[in-house]
Amino acid sequence: MAPKPADIVLYVGHIARELDVSCALRHLLRRDHGLEMAVCSINFDPYGTIAAHNPKVVAVPWFNEDQDVAIRKARKYWPHAVYLNLAYEQVFQNINKEVKKPHGNFARDEVLHHAWGEFYAEYLVGYGVGRDRIRVNGNPSYALYQEPYRRYFPDRAELAGAHGLDPGRPWLFVPENYGAAFYPDAYVDQMVRWGAPAEQAHGYREFARRSLAEMCRWLRQAADETEWEVVLRPRPYTRLEAFLERVKESVGEPSGRFRVIQQGTVREWILASDVVMTSYSTSLIEAAVAQKPIAMIAPEPIPDFVHNAWYDKVPQIESQPALLGALETRLPFSWGELHAWAVGEMMPSGDPIANMAAWMADAVGLALNRSGGRVVRGKSAWDAKAHQLGRAVKGALTHRADKAVAHDRFDQAEVERRTERWARLLG
Repeated sequence: MAPKPADIVLYVGHIARELDVSCALRHLLRRDHGLEMAVCSINFDPYGTIAAHNPKVVAVPWFNEDQDVAIRKARKYWPHAVYLNLAYEQVFQNINKEVKKPHGNFARDEVLHHAWGEFYAEYLVGYGVGRDRIRVNGNPSYALYQEPYRRYFPDRAELAGAHGLDPGRPWLFVPENYGAAFYPDAYVDQMVRWGAPAEQAHGYREFARRSLAEMCRWLRQAADETEWEVVLRPRPYTRLEAFLERVKESVGEPSGRFRVIQQGTVREWILASDVVMTSYSTSLIEAAVAQKPIAMIAPEPIPDFVHNAWYDKVPQIESQPALLGALETRLPFSWGELHAWAVGEMMPSGDPIANMAAWMADAVGLALNRSGGRVVRGKSAWDAKAHQLGRAVKGALTHRADKAVAHDRFDQAEVERRTERWARLLG
């Protein structure tokens, strides 16, 4: 029997951030709504995805820019689909509020936007999005720390075995978020074009570079002088080779109980660890939702343009002795204030993942009503296949590497594996 055509195409930008939620949604859409969803990469083989599907709904991980290349391609072939902005980034530093706003009429007037809470809905409305185009569903990533979803992830023993960690020692997990340290000049210039003051955009990168170097020195000393296993996890979107170069510049090769591990999701590491510390990463919010002891590492004062109000709800570590002291006490109940805020603001009603699935099902109904029951393609599937073949030949002849980072590549076998795991867990 031929597979059922996809009602929805959901694009994934970053595996670690999005694929688990995407596959859970895929299962719930089948189970609760009788709908089929294809989970595809926004980075790889765009024309293959376009040729294979003619969806009623297209869901993307971000939609703040009409001229985004991948989104522009999708709209050319699927002009009559309903477009959903899943908006996997919603808690912004001051410098990013202008950068991440909706740029373009389609983003403001046509796209339907997913919001974790009223704070993001108000942000979108402030930049011209109609309130009727926004659905507040809660944060699906935070739902993964609650039952039954949290049982999906590898436990401490599995992680210890996979990475050579001692499960009997306490674990400090540090999911760093100094991504600005790796911004190329072209991206800094783009930030300025999108509205960030030039002095702040360049200052942000320099601040991140200095802070990352100092944090590495503190963590190396903690691993050398205490009983703790220290796991420093680079952001999934930073090339591991580039990150390790920065670490080596600061403290030499990672060794002993100071580990740099990029594999796995932030969720499984948070759930398995004893304490979570990092910079201004929203991973601290996730750790607070999971009721884990937390602290923000701040080697130098955080500039106003990087600040967000939630930082004030987290204990600050401003020196190496303070970090060692925090490990000694293990920071009991340090998660409480941030936990209360996060649950109140971003998990307002029920199960965010089930809410999100229902919203997507509603969008399918909207697409059918709008099109009279039949969503017609723009350009043909054959045209997309021709582009796909052309790109494959060009890549083979030039040995051109895809611009997207390699660790965000996945295949449909992986989608099926994760979907089946969710089906076994959720029924």
